[in-house]
Amino acid sequence: MQLARFLHPLMLQDLNAPNAKLVRTLGVALALATGAIATSAEAQNFAFNANVSGWLVYNISYIGEPLNNPEAVASPAFDPRNGLPSGSLRVADLTSETWIGATTAVAGDKSSLFGTSSVSFDVLYRFTDRDTYAAIALYGGGLTVYQAHEPPELDVWLHWDYPLVVGSWHVGSIFGPLATESDMLVVLGDLQGVFIHTEWKTGPDDTNVDNITFGACVNGGGPGCCPADLDQSGAVGAADLAILLGAWGGGGSADLDGSGSVGPADLAILLGAWGPCN
Repeated sequence: MQLARFLHPLMLQDLNAPNAKLVRTLGVALALATGAIATSAEAQNFAFNANVSGWLVYNISYIGEPLNNPEAVASPAFDPRNGLPSGSLRVADLTSETWIGATTAVAGDKSSLFGTSSVSFDVLYRFTDRDTYAAIALYGGGLTVYQAHEPPELDVWLHWDYPLVVGSWHVGSIFGPLATESDMLVVLGDLQGVFIHTEWKTGPDDTNVDNITFGACVNGGGPGCCPADLDQSGAVGAADLAILLGAWGGGGSADLDGSGSVGPADLAILLGAWGPCN
């Protein structure tokens, strides 16, 4: 009933208003409501709404290499104009192989996320030399695990999601052996850094990153997973609805059904999950 009271003022708006099409979807959404992508209670979200949230620039071989206490070489810029919604981290070609990373902000025992969670983010690349590069790396317990990605589509926001499961992470480089469950638990049990590759060309680079979430649930989730809690507040409510409506028509983390565009189906998922997280 709290949801109905919240939506009631919207339903009373003039249906000839500019947002009438969006308002009319609410009734459809309520009828379609179903399950949602979840986020773990341990999840960390970096939305870059006002600053770069402690993320720094690192120099890591593009094919991936074992890391040993990597040191930051620069700071990325905050871009107030671009993002999902506006506000994101922006990185030029600042070193020979430019990555962004978070260390102390994510460090600790994250082994409980294995098998139920993922690392996800929104990214916009402007340059590529059409080669396969390492896209993401996790460092901890003396091991580094990487995932590779094919050349990205350019000049459009992409949403990439990397489940913390066996079968796609490689140890030491993108050409290394597949990480075992034991390898993943070593890394996650003493996690010291999460790194995202922002360089996809030998030459100039210009990349935006937004909405990095460490702990989005996969495989049906697990203990502590919470449906559609986009702001990591522990409940699905008005703030989450505002995030979704702000991303309407675009992509990103508010694309709950994975269709590539935020629309009525995603709204239905969020409304169906309204209320406190279990």
